[in-house]
Amino acid sequence: LKVCLHHTDQALHTIVQAYQLPLLVVGPAHTLQLFRKITRHAALVVDYLELEADEIMAVKLKMAIEPAVSDWEAMRHKFILNRLDIAERNDRLAKGMTNVREKVMKGKGTLLVIEDNFPAPADSGNGDAALHQAIGHYSKYSCVQDAVDELIEKLLERGAEVQFVKEGSLIESGRIALAY
Repeated sequence: LKVCLHHTDQALHTIVQAYQLPLLVVGPAHTLQLFRKITRHAALVVDYLELEADEIMAVKLKMAIEPAVSDWEAMRHKFILNRLDIAERNDRLAKGMTNVREKVMKGKGTLLVIEDNFPAPADSGNGDAALHQAIGHYSKYSCVQDAVDELIEKLLERGAEVQFVKEGSLIESGRIALAY
C-alpha cells in the first residue's frame, strides 16, 4: 500500500503542475492517514473524504464529493491561500504593494493574489507618498489609473496567473501577494 501511495503522490506532481485545481483525496481512513504522512502535496489538498473501499462506486463517490465541491468558491479560496503558504515556506512570496511591484518589475511572478476591492490608484501628484513611491511616478495625464491594473497587465503578458480573494483574506500580506 505504501509503495502504491508513493506512486500516486508522484503522479499527482505531474497533474498538479498541469492543472492548478484544488485536490480532494478520497479513500478508507487507514489509507488517508498513510497518504497524509507521505504526500508532498498536502498543502494543495483542500479536503480528505473518508469512504470505505466497498463504498467507492460512482454514485457514492458523487454523494461524498458533492458537499465538498458545492461551495466551490470556499474551496478555490482555500486552494489559493495554500499556494501562497507554499511560496512563503520556500521564501518565494512578496507581500504588500511595494514588494510585489518590485518583483513584477524585475520580471518575477507566477501567481498574483489580490483582495477584492483593493484600490491602488496611480498618483496624480497629490497622493500618498508611500503609495507614490511604490507605483512609480505617474502624472495626472497618465492612462494608468490603478497600479494594480499595471501589475496584472505585466503578469498576464508573461503568462502568470492572477486570482482574487475576498476582502480580509490577505490582511497580513498588505492585501496583495505575489508568488514567484
